Amino acid sequence: MVGADTTAPIPLANIHNITTQTRYITNRYGAFGITVSITDTIEFSVIGYKTYTLICKDYTKQGDVPIVIKLKRNYIKLKEVTISSQKRKQDSMARAAAKRLRTDPLLNNFSTSISIYNASQGGILSSILASGNKKIQEYEHLMRLIEIYQEQNQVSEKYNVELVMRTTQLNELQAKELMKYCEIPNYFVLNSNEYDIILAIKNCYKEWKNIKH
Repeated sequence: MVGADTTAPIPLANIHNITTQTRYITNRYGAFGITVSITDTIEFSVIGYKTYTLICKDYTKQGDVPIVIKLKRNYIKLKEVTISSQKRKQDSMARAAAKRLRTDPLLNNFSTSISIYNASQGGILSSILASGNKKIQEYEHLMRLIEIYQEQNQVSEKYNVELVMRTTQLNELQAKELMKYCEIPNYFVLNSNEYDIILAIKNCYKEWKNIKH
């Protein structure tokens, strides 16, 4: 499976046999191999690309020639933004925000932080005041840090060393090494069920074993 505009492989894409309700994923090189019937309908999807549906009976004359699935980019139009170069200042603020997040007992209470942040988003007047209010801008940065922290926690709950060890029978050290090799992206973990994640681990484990041996 490749991108239609770049022909670059699309790894860890979802392959769903709608007819049999079975699921597969492409490997890290975008390759896959599945057995289907003439009556099956296959759906290919991945974040950032348009979903493609393949009717198997339309390819009965294809024979043993491999089918290349080309997915088109799914572009999202964003509002116009202004970008200014203030990297040093942003980095300093990020470090200060991270330190504040770790040590401030008020901000470590997530529900309180949500209330503070939501209070600043009350309406048009609040938005105008917020644009020139340093304190509120700091809280917005902190909220983003909290979101990132929560996302990582969600990923760790679904994809972790324990799951890799259980799936592959590796020890903890080997499991951590495998996870570094696989580099399964967060977006895939967050948008997949446990079966798909385990399948991704198994596919990557096969490649990892071949390299190790």
